[in-house]
Amino acid sequence: MATTRFFSHEDPKFGGPDSRLSAAGVAWRQCGENIFEEYGEADPVRPAVRGWMQSAGHRKNILTKGFTHTGIGVAMGRDGSYKITQMFAAF
Repeated sequence: MATTRFFSHEDPKFGGPDSRLSAAGVAWRQCGENIFEEYGEADPVRPAVRGWMQSAGHRKNILTKGFTHTGIGVAMGRDGSYKITQMFAAF
């Protein structure tokens, strides 16, 4: 997202989280994704979690007991913005 300057659950080249996990060889049976973009914060973690918990869909991903694994990626764009992605999966 930071390199190609898009902000969406659907990557224009690689598709949604399900497609990207499958393409990476992950044998998932349930998956979800939270994304967050922040400008100007020295530490974007608190605003990201606060924002996710205030969004019904993102909150559901965090609280879903069926997800067994999670991974988080953080990137800083050339413009100083942070892009944070949290993937959830069950195997």
